[in-house]
Amino acid sequence: MSKQQTDTSEYPDLQVNYIESLLETELVNIQSKFCSDPPDNDISVEKLSPELRLKYLRLLCELRPSQAYATVRRYEMPLDEALEMLERNKVLDAVAYLKKKLGRTKDCLDDFHRVRRSH
Repeated sequence: MSKQQTDTSEYPDLQVNYIESLLETELVNIQSKFCSDPPDNDISVEKLSPELRLKYLRLLCELRPSQAYATVRRYEMPLDEALEMLERNKVLDAVAYLKKKLGRTKDCLDDFHRVRRSH
């Protein structure tokens, strides 16, 4: 994707929606490969780059932080970079989930306790 196609910094909400639609299309394509009856609309989409995935997560942290946890559970993300970004933005539920996924169970439990205390 060229810079011109992805540089919509004046319209961050549109950018989030656009990248999310690409991620959803990718997810549907992956799921259809495992179905015996694939959908009629066989849309071929290249796997999104780690940079674009992280850009999506960064925008979510800024605009819709409550959606970050569901996003890191639903879509493949570069784990270490995503964790760093979520920690920086204090999205604690998503931080705890990624730490668990990375095998950092004690850190994960500590974060879950912090989330519970903050609510």
